[in-house]
Amino acid sequence: MNTLNKFFVILLLFFFGFLISVNAQINWSLNTSQEYNNNPFRTQFPTASIVSSYDLGLEMPIDKSENPFILSYYGSYNNFSSLTDRNFYWHQFSFSKYFGKSSFVILAEQRLNRQLYSYYNYSNVSAYYNLRLNLSDYYFSFQPNAVYSKYSQIPIMDNVKLGMNFNVNHGFASGTTLIFATSFNNKIYLKPESSGIYSYLDENDSLITESYYDQNVSSIQQLNFAFRVAQSLGEASGIAFQFTKRNILTNFSSKVKELNTVYGDESEMFDDPVNSEGNNFSAEFTKILFDDFEIKLGYFLNKKTYPTQGIYDKDYNYLLDRTREDEQSIFSIGLKKDFEFSKTISTITLGLNYQAISNSSNSYLFNYKSNSVSLYLNMNL
Repeated sequence: MNTLNKFFVILLLFFFGFLISVNAQINWSLNTSQEYNNNPFRTQFPTASIVSSYDLGLEMPIDKSENPFILSYYGSYNNFSSLTDRNFYWHQFSFSKYFGKSSFVILAEQRLNRQLYSYYNYSNVSAYYNLRLNLSDYYFSFQPNAVYSKYSQIPIMDNVKLGMNFNVNHGFASGTTLIFATSFNNKIYLKPESSGIYSYLDENDSLITESYYDQNVSSIQQLNFAFRVAQSLGEASGIAFQFTKRNILTNFSSKVKELNTVYGDESEMFDDPVNSEGNNFSAEFTKILFDDFEIKLGYFLNKKTYPTQGIYDKDYNYLLDRTREDEQSIFSIGLKKDFEFSKTISTITLGLNYQAISNSSNSYLFNYKSNSVSLYLNMNL
């Protein structure tokens, strides 16, 4: 058992031991969703599946002050009907404290996959501090953050990410709200070089032993900007538009692109936005009916460049002289209804979502489409 796994076991024992030893108010949330997705892994060769998730959340104050320390645990089990080897469990511990104008959160997160896909296992520990200020109805937010991530089977991807987020928003009497946000991320790889030996049998059944050496980039710097306009269309509806620009400030050599053939790309494995750049546009419309029935429509257009990736041609040859570029469009419809109950079950939320994704790429393997319909149920106790 590695150090981070031991750390999570200790956290789990401490959390449930604390629940038993103290008489505290515990807030529970139970969630489940059932989704049909005709391409859940977003590949060129789709396999349809029913995707079921079962989630548990526990929140508990550990002191009796007006703004107490909050100890939380969230866990989620995800089941794929067509390929059960891809099932995984994700869980997270958090420790948070909210002050008048600021908050502080420490998180420990882990993903555990079945043996065949244990390649995707990771653990991370992160800390966030958020400061909020109001100056003449201009609302400012500053958030420095730090994240340590470890990949159990691919240490060349282990990293520390240091970031700073800033945003300001202002509302007008016309019902218009303007939001500007920017962030800077510096991602530092802790073991950018990897070497070793491997053996295989050649066509003559002779044992061949060869050495390998891989080199990752030592760090990635990224600067992002976003501008959002939200407009109220009356008491029960609104529309919002957002433009986001992601910029990677680091230059990459072809040696880094060669990692793609060995490890895959981290941004594809874990959807890490720090490993891509480009422009993102979104438009959303929200309508509230009968005070508690929400209808939301969304359209998202994402243009991404992956500087650490080459491209695959139609013969599946991997080419280093070109950089992968994608254009992705997403359309979504969401319906949500809240039901109020007794003190035992404060709220039940029932929702239905539809999402259609189309991804066009100059890298042959990343041309795909995906459609999904999901029904979810959330209970707060």
